[in-house]
Amino acid sequence: MRSSTAVCRCGESSARVHGRYVRRLRDVAVGGVGVVIELWVRRFRCDNAGCPAVTFAEQIAGLTTPHSRYTPLTAGDVDADRPGPGGPGGSPPGGEHRHHGGQGHAAAYGQVRA
Repeated sequence: MRSSTAVCRCGESSARVHGRYVRRLRDVAVGGVGVVIELWVRRFRCDNAGCPAVTFAEQIAGLTTPHSRYTPLTAGDVDADRPGPGGPGGSPPGGEHRHHGGQGHAAAYGQVRA
């Protein structure tokens, strides 16, 4: 279940949604095919007048960190960005599969669309 609030880096909790956007994270390859997880995430307004962050994006525990483009499983993989036999990450050209999730990381790992 998605929380109705998020916590800014200053520690202030906010329920003021500023907007939404699609975030793409590269995940580990499945059967030699690259996987990209697409999540709808919300941007919140920070109500703390002393905070330098006017808006901030929600983070999904165990899956996202600020500005990350990879899941934790691939973040340490040195070869993830190096072109392999079929392209980046060793996937065949045009062979990336995208998962469209909006319910949080449980939905993102629960099914992958081919």
